[in-house]
Amino acid sequence: MEKADSKQIAKNQRTFRFTIIFILTSLIFLSSGMVYVLSYFTGKNSIAHLSDKLMQRIASHTLDRSLSFLGAATKGSTLSEDLVEEGVISLKTTKAIIPYFRELLQLYPQFESIYYGDVLGNFYMVKKMEDRSISVKKVLRSPRRKLAYTIWEHANPKYAEKFPNQTQAEADAYEPRKRPWFTSAQKEGKLVWTDAYVFSSDQKPGISCASPVYDAKHDLRGVISIDIGLGGLSYFLANMRISESDQIFVLNNKEELIAIPAKDPNALAELVQTYKVEEKTKYKFLKISEAKNKVIASSYGEFKKHKKQKSDGSGSTVHQIFKYKGENYISLYIPFPKESGFQWHIGIVMPEKNFMAEIDKNNRMTLLFCIVFVILATASGIWFSKRVSEPLRLLAEEMDKIKEFQLDTGKKVASNLAEVSNIASSFERMRTALKSFMKYVPAELVRDLVHMQKEAVLGGEKKDLTILFSDIANFTSISEQLSPEELVDNLEEYLSVMSEQILEDGGTVDKYIGDAIMAFWGAPRTQEDHAIRACRSALICQQKLVRLFSKWEQQGKPAFHTRIGLNSSEVIVGNMGSSKRINYTVIGDGVNLASRLEALNKMYGTRILVSESTYELAKSHYEFCLLDVVAVKGKTTGVAIYELVAEKGKLPLGKREFIDMFHEGFRLYKEHKFKQAEEIFKYLEKEHPDGSFVRVFIDRCEDYLSNPPDQHWNGVFVAKTK
Repeated sequence: MEKADSKQIAKNQRTFRFTIIFILTSLIFLSSGMVYVLSYFTGKNSIAHLSDKLMQRIASHTLDRSLSFLGAATKGSTLSEDLVEEGVISLKTTKAIIPYFRELLQLYPQFESIYYGDVLGNFYMVKKMEDRSISVKKVLRSPRRKLAYTIWEHANPKYAEKFPNQTQAEADAYEPRKRPWFTSAQKEGKLVWTDAYVFSSDQKPGISCASPVYDAKHDLRGVISIDIGLGGLSYFLANMRISESDQIFVLNNKEELIAIPAKDPNALAELVQTYKVEEKTKYKFLKISEAKNKVIASSYGEFKKHKKQKSDGSGSTVHQIFKYKGENYISLYIPFPKESGFQWHIGIVMPEKNFMAEIDKNNRMTLLFCIVFVILATASGIWFSKRVSEPLRLLAEEMDKIKEFQLDTGKKVASNLAEVSNIASSFERMRTALKSFMKYVPAELVRDLVHMQKEAVLGGEKKDLTILFSDIANFTSISEQLSPEELVDNLEEYLSVMSEQILEDGGTVDKYIGDAIMAFWGAPRTQEDHAIRACRSALICQQKLVRLFSKWEQQGKPAFHTRIGLNSSEVIVGNMGSSKRINYTVIGDGVNLASRLEALNKMYGTRILVSESTYELAKSHYEFCLLDVVAVKGKTTGVAIYELVAEKGKLPLGKREFIDMFHEGFRLYKEHKFKQAEEIFKYLEKEHPDGSFVRVFIDRCEDYLSNPPDQHWNGVFVAKTK
């Protein structure tokens, strides 16, 4: 009976498989045939629909890119206005506004210049020159003397001759209050855009965005304006073209082309025409009717006819098919949204044959795909219907464990089928690879990707993080004393102590740079207390290293004295790199500052230095000593730096007295009272010889007593090395 049942089951299985295969194959033949026939005979009728969809997509993408391209100026202008009105940036001096403009100019490639004119006629501008170097222009008025001083600061000295410093009568100097960007923003009382025009300085297309700035009484203080070069739109359009015969362009309400596909400045120059007014050379945009490509001009003629025939004017998308020299072309004109404020259109013109060629190609591909698919489906149905289900079910269960991130437990799936066996082997390799992968990248990041079923892709986001850099003092000298094997063993033990503590405190180990460690808190999982976690980890790492080095000394090994720098800042965190290889890391100025702080430990003889931002976030949990105000290498603005001493309430005996006295000495030092400060520092050096950084300030006081600093010196020490 059992054998009969077995035979009956086998017979039913074959019948079932045959039925499924027959039905599947028949349906595939029928469906494929219908798809092919419908595709072939209805292809021409669907050209308009296909072209409209494709061109709409291209136009929408171009529109989004254009608005994003221009929107940067709106954001920059609005942000500048808000920062000024909130008092974050002062317009009374150029110390804040010029560096801020410079940062904006470097952040946005499309910005050509950023400038500010006040109601007194003073003017401040940061501008990219032809070679992309930065120049700063200031026009300062003296009503009492009836003079105006024009001051230039050029990164490239070659521009000093063309743009020299001048002293002029007020009436002859540049007057921002009479410029259209100033008067328009003043009149409207809000952010305004100029029409697209050709910059007179470099004959390139551009547009300006201006925003008024008011004081607390809502009286006008001045106007901030940003010049944007439109060349970037033309370069973008060159990348959007599907073929050389396609044309994509942007035109304004004056029927002028303001962006065309251009891959270099020479091609971009086609947009600009010159003309004479009173012997002076002027510049204007090329009319679309005068374009070299007459297909574009013809398409616009059809577009104008449509506007005359329809009552909807130019406020809607227009899709047309027209003839030029006996050949059919398809055009699409899509307007910019009214709310954008730009009365522009995006135009796309393509030969109709481009779409027919694609349809013919698709028909051939469809036929080939149907044949291959039928063969594969039939073979797969015969082979896999009986053999695959159980191994695949087990694989599904194991994959569910992967989803739950259970990498250490699981069953090995076995099958007589080579394909299923290969899948099972690949699955096991994947499980092993995931285990290994976790050692190279943050475990939390891997876990999130697995749970979300997402692939790691390039991209980043702005987040507030605390970044740690650590390094071993005199590592080169130490490494020369050890064999390569001993050095690797010692480093492994040292890095394990550091890394395990960082991970225990919720940190992410970014990378090992030889003997150095870069880590951060606050990503990929958001941590509101990232600064507190980082400080705790730094202190405990130093404590654990003391115990480790004590053991090493007993074994005759040299100790690794570690320096740590911490900084809390808004940085960009995410997957960086190329499409082939990525690294989850952080970038930004805050990362550089953390690295500089680690290096400054060497100067002061300290172990842990933190920035003011980290101090503010963690001062309620830890004890700090204000050490100095330093402009780290590469910066001109001073930042306060602190030594991380201990947990709150756990200062060593006498340390509070030392910190308070040092702070008093530092206050006198900043007030130019170097003699009194020196006396305090020498007392501290005598009574607390462990405070090695006191000697630094004794030497400085002695130097300043002999060579007093400028009277405007505010205590900032400029670091010359990293």
